[in-house]
Parts: sequence; structure tokens; C-alpha cells
Amino acid sequence: MNISQLVCLLGFVIRLSNAANTTFTNPILPAFNPDPSCTFVKEWDNTFFCIPRHLVHWKHASYAISRGDQLPELYRNSALQTEGTWASTLRYRDGTFYLITSYVYWHEGWGPIILLLTTTDPYDDAAWSGPVRFENPEKEIDPDLFWDDDGKFYMSVARGIFIRQCLETFIVWNGTGDRNPEGPHIYNKDGYYYLGIGEGGTETNHSGVISRSTSISGPYEG
Repeated sequence: MNISQLVCLLGFVIRLSNAANTTFTNPILPAFNPDPSCTFVKEWDNTFFCIPRHLVHWKHASYAISRGDQLPELYRNSALQTEGTWASTLRYRDGTFYLITSYVYWHEGWGPIILLLTTTDPYDDAAWSGPVRFENPEKEIDPDLFWDDDGKFYMSVARGIFIRQCLETFIVWNGTGDRNPEGPHIYNKDGYYYLGIGEGGTETNHSGVISRSTSISGPYEG
């Protein structure tokens, strides 16, 4: 190996090292953006919705709620800072994007409204539908969507974790015993239903836990 070959080889190694040590700055989404949700859509060029493959440089796609007629309560002059949509979940099925969220307002006490919006074009504000309002007798938050292999549709909500299939509601898990079990998400893989939640409140000792069951209605172990 001559000197020129050695220099070229060293330059190649340095470039590889620099590529491997590429850094990025957190937060990747500045300002107040709690409870993010992502979904993978193979039909959309094998990319994640709203973001490129490298998960670093994000770009805004659209606002699901951008018109006053979609949710008039959101545009009240007396709205408080803690009001608004909490813990939205984004899912995709059969060509349609589904966004489910809980709208929290204190005008008449605690009574979150569960809203479901849909679109076939996630990059157009105007393409989002008006919200369908779900009954919420448990007055819970953090809704999640799940379709089982048999096509049945389920919604799970926080605190004590409830799952609803059509008009039937059942409680499946209270977490590991810490306070405020919330933010449920359900996944089905290799014969098991996996239920992931947060618990412990939103201060110190907040944690994520997961359990599993062979039946969506439980019992769950974890």
C-alpha cells in the first residue's frame, strides 16, 4: 500500500466515523407538544406519517381541527389553559386516517368529550371530517383505537383501563398499583394482546408499563 492509498483509506474511515457520530438536538418538536402519536403506513411509500425515515427533521402535515364548526366549544373566549384536546391517537386502516382524542373543558365541571375525526389526505386541513362524538359515561380521557383480526373495533380509555366494543364496556386492568393509570394503547402480536399504559401521575416516578393477554378482555398479566 502506497502513501496515496493510505491517505484515501484514512479519509474514508474518518467519513464513516463522522456519519456514525451524527447528532441531533432535543426536543425535535419545540414548544409544548405532549402525548405524541405516530402511525406507520406502508401504502404511503413506506414512510412514517408526518415525518421522514430518519425521525429527526419533522414537518407539519395538517390540523385535524381547523374550522370553528368542527368544535365550537374550542373557540370560547373563556377557555382555560388546561382545556383543549388531550392525548390524541392516530391510526390508519383501509385507506383512511383516524384521529381520536379527548376534548377537556371545565365549563360544566369534569366531563371530557371523546371525538373521532377521519381523512384520506393527512396533508390537507380541509380534508379532515367533522368530529363524531362518542358517549363517555366513565368521563375518561386518552382514547386509543384498535381493530382486531376479526374486524371488530375497540376503543380504550384511561384510568382503570376501560375497553369498549360497540356498546359494551369492560374494565381490563388497573396497572401495577400506582396511581392514575392512563394513556392506554393496544397491540396484537403473535397471539397476544399487549396493553401499554402510563401510571404514577405526570410528576416524578411517572412510568410506562405493559401487560399482555390472550384475550382482549383479559385477564392481563405483566
